[in-house]
Amino acid sequence: MRVPSAHENSFNKAGAELAAANVKLIASGKDPIVVAGSWRIFDPTIQAELRRNGITIKQDTTGWETKSGTPISVPSFWVSDTNPGTWNEVNTHVARLQKALVPERAALNIFLFVGPDDKAVESTRNLTSVVKRNGGTFQLLTTKRLEEIKAKEDAAASK
Repeated sequence: MRVPSAHENSFNKAGAELAAANVKLIASGKDPIVVAGSWRIFDPTIQAELRRNGITIKQDTTGWETKSGTPISVPSFWVSDTNPGTWNEVNTHVARLQKALVPERAALNIFLFVGPDDKAVESTRNLTSVVKRNGGTFQLLTTKRLEEIKAKEDAAASK
């Protein structure tokens, strides 16, 4: 079994053990222990609450530990949990990955529709940088610009 799968299985097992323990707690008239996710079961505060209720849930490290018994660190894949970035930082990173990994990138053609009173300065800057990195085009379309395009199309159609 691969390390990430074994890691995930250990958290699933812990979640199942907590669910079984909660059934017993409810049956004895106590409140269940609620966690945001199985990984939280091993937080010190949750472990302390489990001990107070006479429950022991040990982390199963089978398949994701070294020969000496030390768990192998499995990184979190939720970027926002560990390293928040700006829109441009994320898009720069994705553009670099795309350039390195994909032989023929798709061109992005982006249109932003705004009302007559909207000031889309930040959105325009962000979207322009995205399309530049991806070989596409960006156009800011206002109601006035759409009317100009329609008039041009109508004139071309009537000829």
